[in-house]
Amino acid sequence: MAYVSETPVACSLTEREQVERAAEARELMERALVTRERTEHGLRLRFRGPSEVLSAVRALARREKECCPFFEFELAESGEDLEMRVTAPPDARPLLDSLFSTQRADGSQDGSAPAHHRR
Repeated sequence: MAYVSETPVACSLTEREQVERAAEARELMERALVTRERTEHGLRLRFRGPSEVLSAVRALARREKECCPFFEFELAESGEDLEMRVTAPPDARPLLDSLFSTQRADGSQDGSAPAHHRR
């Protein structure tokens, strides 16, 4: 099924703010990401952690929707987990991948388990 969106792909954040937001998303993923899966129209991310971390994930989704209205967020809680489904039009998927990248700032790929699963 084709993705249809009438909302223009444009972010209201400055370049510096975009870098800061991506760093915030990476930090939350390092702290609480359990799974990251590609879906037909975006990503499905599952987070697990203390309530303050899950609150930060919800706040991130809310703020992202404000600056990037072409992203669609669905949040669902199940026990200690918070699932975030994010969809985007095809031309915005690189932005979505960049925001929720598991690549570290030094360019290396984080292929290890999330921080809370490491021993």
